[in-house]
Amino acid sequence: MKASRLLTAGALLTTLGGLLACSSVEAPGRAVVISPAVPFLDSQVARALGSVQEARGALPADDDRAIEALGEAEAALVRLQSYYLPLLEARQRASNAHQLAADGQVTRAQRELEDIEAILLALARAGGEQMGRQVQDPLDLLEEARVALARDSPDAPDRLEELAARLELMLLKGELVQN
Repeated sequence: MKASRLLTAGALLTTLGGLLACSSVEAPGRAVVISPAVPFLDSQVARALGSVQEARGALPADDDRAIEALGEAEAALVRLQSYYLPLLEARQRASNAHQLAADGQVTRAQRELEDIEAILLALARAGGEQMGRQVQDPLDLLEEARVALARDSPDAPDRLEELAARLELMLLKGELVQN
């Protein structure tokens, strides 16, 4: 049962990544900035979560197997809503910041970093001590990128790329981070 949930989560993340990666090709010198917001996913997850909770409430109290299965589905949806979707947004914002910085739009790149920081701090607050430790590395990378951008350092693109890669890694190993 756990393997199928991991496969489902993996397939969902692959699909989400594919959706976010789809964009038109821009002319060289123009930043390709993709909206990191995924309101359609947020609303669908919230709707599915509500349906699971309603179904669990409608089950007879002695149907332990079905109640357990719905509990697992609910937990997976909560993880998607509270961890994967925000982290996916942060990852996309890091990519946007990299593109914006490369295009010389430093102020917009810095705004993306502010949004990433807010997402990571919210994850740390919601996830307790272990999540706080997990987001510390990306927060450190974010600060290095912020300083490099402010100084107009040639290292800024590398710092932004490292941040995006670290967020990608957190997405890929999400089950390990969460448990």
